[in-house]
Amino acid sequence: MDDHPHDHAACACGEFWNLGRQLECPVCGAPSTTRLRAWEVPVHGTEDLLICGCLAVQSAMAAVARAGQPIAAVLSLQSPGAVDGGGGAPRVGTVPQLVIECEDTADAAHPRAPRQHHVEAALGFARQHGGRLLIHCHLGIARSTAMALAVVADGLGPGREAEALDRVLAARPCATPNPLIVALSDRLLDRGGALTAVVEGHPDIVRRRGGQSFP
Repeated sequence: MDDHPHDHAACACGEFWNLGRQLECPVCGAPSTTRLRAWEVPVHGTEDLLICGCLAVQSAMAAVARAGQPIAAVLSLQSPGAVDGGGGAPRVGTVPQLVIECEDTADAAHPRAPRQHHVEAALGFARQHGGRLLIHCHLGIARSTAMALAVVADGLGPGREAEALDRVLAARPCATPNPLIVALSDRLLDRGGALTAVVEGHPDIVRRRGGQSFP
């Protein structure tokens, strides 16, 4: 799935969909006048996880800090060469931050595709920094939600892959995890295909991909 907004829309309920001729939110039925750009989807979050797009990072951190639930660390995913203000990760400066550079692609042959060492770095960072973690990519749709799934699945342990996906969807209802990152995470965490299966079998994710599956 593409991590760019040109032919997509998002709703305040958290749903994200391909525009086409769909003039209403497929979940709540809100009319097209309430559409938001994908990076403006509200940050729902959970007790230990926030997922958002790059433009929402600073405001999300400020909001949870005011609520007494500050962010402990930030995991940023950006396209190689992207800069702050140009689709790149904002440098927060106040908490530990890891920036991982890879494209949002499911093609493992792509020269800038996600690699196993990216997932290893993300998991190591999350294990090192306890507390509430903020994970973001450009729009908070694909790369960040896939990496969040890896982090949550790692914390929960084997056999709880469905629960891990539920937690990611609670934090980011429009999540459509990058399938290559999911597959890499599945192998790295030795889940025997279970992590990939829960993503590929989730009807809302399949629908958001336009029916496309990545076995």
